[in-house]
Amino acid sequence: IYLIRADQSFKANFAVSFVKLYTNFTSSRYQKLLSLSVQFLTVPTIVPALVKEPVSALRVFTTNIKQLLNGALVEVEELKIKSLSCDKREIAENMYYRPIYDFKYLLSNKFAAHFLLTEDPEAFENLLTVVSWAENMDSQTLAHSEHVSYESRSWIQGVELEFILFKIFRDLFKVLEEPSSSSSSSSSSSSSSLAVQVDETMTPKDQEISPITREVVYNVLERIMAKLSTRLHPSLTLWMKVLPDGSKHKLPVFDLSDGPSSNFFPLHRLFSFITAIAHSFHET
Repeated sequence: IYLIRADQSFKANFAVSFVKLYTNFTSSRYQKLLSLSVQFLTVPTIVPALVKEPVSALRVFTTNIKQLLNGALVEVEELKIKSLSCDKREIAENMYYRPIYDFKYLLSNKFAAHFLLTEDPEAFENLLTVVSWAENMDSQTLAHSEHVSYESRSWIQGVELEFILFKIFRDLFKVLEEPSSSSSSSSSSSSSSLAVQVDETMTPKDQEISPITREVVYNVLERIMAKLSTRLHPSLTLWMKVLPDGSKHKLPVFDLSDGPSSNFFPLHRLFSFITAIAHSFHET
């Protein structure tokens, strides 16, 4: 632990090995080791090398989150989709906390968030899949002529998961809303010297962030809409204009008085936020 905190070269190389072996560390017996992740996943001079090949930390973490939460999926028969069940052990016992927060640590660095949106489609697809699974969590059929029930433990677990997802969305918005940003906060004189410890081919230029373009934002929005289309109920759909070019896309519509309903729609909320950003790019 002392070397991780005091020796920057050791910290950088330990970070690479840690990410490469991350899947092996996710069992409860390694929780103390996993708690060290914040020591390097938040270090601006290390993050750029971790998110690139061959380490691919974003892909490692999102794959781990996806595989873990897959065990919490249940069939929502009325909607003909699968959603996360807050009663499942993976969510009820917060088993997803460590990998999702490690992913969040990475995204707090603008270089990592930018890389996720522009250079790592597999990791972004993993994230969208997890967000789509969170749609319709804790679905309940509304009881008529009855008082509102008290908050359940399952509902609270769902709120906790969606809250973490919103934190991740916030880090992505910071990148998308700053199109003029030309470099990451990690592009300091010391960044390249430490990065060399991880990847000898990395230069200061490799750590720069290119400006976000309208095409990038539109690509993100289209991928979100594609994921939304997988959540459609056959009889509950609506055609509406989304992009400024007038193109139309099919989106879900829910009748809360008929069939199971949920308070959790993180994919829809992500869609609305990115749509607003897309329109701001069109205006400029």
